[in-house]
Amino acid sequence: MSLKGPLPRIHPSSTLCRALECELRNQVHVLMERYSDKLSYLELARCVWNVGNETMSQYVKRSIRLERHGDTETPGDLA
Repeated sequence: MSLKGPLPRIHPSSTLCRALECELRNQVHVLMERYSDKLSYLELARCVWNVGNETMSQYVKRSIRLERHGDTETPGDLA
C-alpha cells in the first residue's frame, strides 16, 4: 500500500489515548514490580485483569443506562 499526498491527520484524542495507555502501562509495571516477590505472575495478572474488567463493566453499565433510560440510575435491563 502506498500513500499518495499528505499524511492523514491524527485526531487529538488518539494522541491522548496513546499517552494514557503508556502511563497506565508504566504504573502497572511499577505496581507489579512492587508485589512480584509476594505474588506469582499469574496472581499479579489476575489483579490487573480484575481491576480493568471492573472499571470497564462500570462504564458500560452507565452507558447502557444512559442510552436506554436517559439517566445512569435506572437499571439497564428494565423496560
